Amino acid sequence: MALSQEKANLIASEYKASKCDMTKGLLGAGYSKSYAETLGHKLYSNIKVINAIEAINKHQRIKTGRTIESLDGMYQAAYDLANTSNQPSAMNQSVTGIARLYGLDKDTVDTTQQQALTDNEQAEANRLATIRLREA
Repeated sequence: MALSQEKANLIASEYKASKCDMTKGLLGAGYSKSYAETLGHKLYSNIKVINAIEAINKHQRIKTGRTIESLDGMYQAAYDLANTSNQPSAMNQSVTGIARLYGLDKDTVDTTQQQALTDNEQAEANRLATIRLREA
């Protein structure tokens, strides 16, 4: 059964609302826990879901004027201020914020969700990367 655009939008919305947690995003979109934890990750490689997530990201960038790069700069400035003020706990918070920003706050890497892209998916990923580079 093909994924409807409405369902793809719901998955994308729940994914973003769950702070980019794939399993929680699928649970919020109405999928069962067993499906979300095992096979559901494949839905995130669906072009409709990819485009829906990108549309939300673009809307957020326009609405807030913030990008990962600008937030990284804010965290770095906070780290520098904490360092010059000799505030190690504030420095730690800045480092943690940067790690979360880039998704590096996870204790483990889940390699079971990685899969090879089809030629069409790879072409679409390349297209989206080109768009992001132009916007940067």
